[in-house]
Amino acid sequence: LKEKGAVRELAEKINQTSRLLSEQEEKLSRRDQARSDWIAGVSHDIRTPLTLIVGYAERLAEDSSLGRQEQEMAAAIGRQSGLIRQLIENLNLTSKLSYDTFPLHLSDCSPAGVLRDCVADLYNQGLQPEYSIELTVTEAAEKIRVEADVPLMKRAIHNVIGNSIRHNPEGCQISVRLTCDGQRLHYVFRDSGPGICVAPKEKIFEPFLTTKENGNGIGLWITKRLVDTLGGTIIVEEPGGGGAEFSVFIPVEKREVDR
Repeated sequence: LKEKGAVRELAEKINQTSRLLSEQEEKLSRRDQARSDWIAGVSHDIRTPLTLIVGYAERLAEDSSLGRQEQEMAAAIGRQSGLIRQLIENLNLTSKLSYDTFPLHLSDCSPAGVLRDCVADLYNQGLQPEYSIELTVTEAAEKIRVEADVPLMKRAIHNVIGNSIRHNPEGCQISVRLTCDGQRLHYVFRDSGPGICVAPKEKIFEPFLTTKENGNGIGLWITKRLVDTLGGTIIVEEPGGGGAEFSVFIPVEKREVDR
């Protein structure tokens, strides 16, 4: 404001306050950028040694010259290292999502194909025999192609299925169903576990939630943010008969596959 006339003193105060707010905003921006850069740097530095650990663990687990116990120990090291790698990736992604700095990289894809790839990945990564995944895709969903960020879709799917695996250590059956009404994709993830141990159940999407029965990391929080980024919604229910059920709705522009 121009600092003159009868309101000169008021204009001076307003300008002074404006300068202070601008300085504070700049400091906050620099702090947030420094935090984001630090997380990205740590994630990058850990990735190389962690890859070596996973690789050597896999080789030892398949080494027939070792005893069964040693092979099982090596396999356990590989699985736990994989969890650490996922936590690091989640931390990096959390930083980007927190400041809305995650760009979408859209490409033409088949949601049904992406879902099958995710389930195949879980089996290829060594899904334990006490878990089983049943996949159902309707004919309408089979024909749909969309413009989407495939890595984000896969991360959201992996996180939901991984939640059922992580919170049912004694094993469970997981059913995944994909349908489409022409306007929205509808994913339904249901497991045969004991259900949700938090109340209200919507709190399950809060990061680092801890209960007497179990703990929750940031996987489902990330999933919700990813679904929000894709313009969709996610809800959790406890269906009759036990277990937990997650429904994910993603809007689409209908484009059927030519057959």
